[in-house]
Amino acid sequence: MWVRELAMKPGAVVTSAFLATLIVLAPIILSSSPAGSELLQRPVPMIFDVLGYVYEPDGVTPVVDCVVNVTDKLTGEWLLTTTDPVYGFYDIWFDVTYSQFLPDHVFNATATKGSQIGWNEMLVENLHESRFLWMDVVLSPPKVSFELSLVPGWNLISLPLIGTGATASTLGLRYGDLVIGRFNTSTQVHDEVYAVGMSPPFKDFPLRPNLGYYVHVRVAEVLNITGWVPTTRQSIDIVVPPTGGWALLGFASLESRHASEVPGMFVGGEVNIVIGFSEASQMYHPYVPALPFTDFVIYPGDGFWVHLTASATWAYDP
Repeated sequence: MWVRELAMKPGAVVTSAFLATLIVLAPIILSSSPAGSELLQRPVPMIFDVLGYVYEPDGVTPVVDCVVNVTDKLTGEWLLTTTDPVYGFYDIWFDVTYSQFLPDHVFNATATKGSQIGWNEMLVENLHESRFLWMDVVLSPPKVSFELSLVPGWNLISLPLIGTGATASTLGLRYGDLVIGRFNTSTQVHDEVYAVGMSPPFKDFPLRPNLGYYVHVRVAEVLNITGWVPTTRQSIDIVVPPTGGWALLGFASLESRHASEVPGMFVGGEVNIVIGFSEASQMYHPYVPALPFTDFVIYPGDGFWVHLTASATWAYDP
């Protein structure tokens, strides 16, 4: 370090021969003195370079016009912010000092472009074999909006998008509207009920994709749901009593399905009935696999019931 400082001083001249001599003699000089011997045994404050690029959701196209932040996950320490691409890419380039070269030390890289967010994290142990390590970030697809129309009375809904962050209190419902929460397949009862503007805050609960929910309103309303269109296979495990039981579900998808497609999506227990709900008539309509004419369409945002003969895994491509 002091050699670099000397070379940077105005007027200082350090020849290559002098530097070579220092490199050769430094270990000898240090080890020949008590202080030098102790110094050689101490951890050296090494610096490791970590770099990477930011890509669009396709994982190939370089990103333009975004902000990259890198932080130390364990301490919250800021390490880097950059908004300038280098050679058409956003370089994620920061130093990892010896003090951070510890087991389980994690660094976070977050890239933001409008509503698109991408992130990656890296364990510092990955640097043991190399002074450089790539930590690329791929942005998520842009968020989209979905309008969910409610009619006066009961509505059986689901969230067709993921990452909505929606809760019973943030759906945009009116005072006094009711949201019936998750149906517990193990106990076969609803665990949660929330009255907008009336229930205490601790009664609030999140709405999750792939599940169905009842909502009761007094006048027609339109909910604006914002999130991401799922692109990966969806899968949930459903546990019912040994004798079988009900599950209240909904597709995380913007594609319509037929009730007749649902039984083939389960592995484990069999589906012997699928039940939809008509908001217009406030009545249920069942699909029985043995009776093909009972089939009906499940639209994005619809919830539906299935009855399982045993516990099962439900999986589908959105």
